[in-house]
Amino acid sequence: MYEAIQRIRNFIDEPRRQYVLSKNRALWSQCWSCLDVIEDSELAVVAYSAGEFGTSVGARYLAVYGLLQALFLQQDAVINLCESLGLPETIDNHLRLKEIREIRSDSIGHPTKRSRKKGQPTSYFSSFHDPH
Repeated sequence: MYEAIQRIRNFIDEPRRQYVLSKNRALWSQCWSCLDVIEDSELAVVAYSAGEFGTSVGARYLAVYGLLQALFLQQDAVINLCESLGLPETIDNHLRLKEIREIRSDSIGHPTKRSRKKGQPTSYFSSFHDPH
């Protein structure tokens, strides 16, 4: 991921492209912010993959929640990066990814009461809990 981000940074930082892109300060800022978030969230993914979290149940929950949030942020940043560069890419172009994002939101985004579109039931999520 790092190499891909560096190639994008080098590409948009080329003086002529930079001149054209930076005319719209909001999109220019959005572009650089997206690149930073993609890199930062990748650090979280790498840390999770390396098992860099504690052994307690709470630490494991934090690691999983953090990983899923990092992936969500990274996906949003990629879509917003495309927008800032004038590329016609949206989450709606990737139905499986959209479905995965919904599962993430159902499970850890707003799990205690997640409203649905009209006509669909409200959802609730809970991990297994033994009351005894």
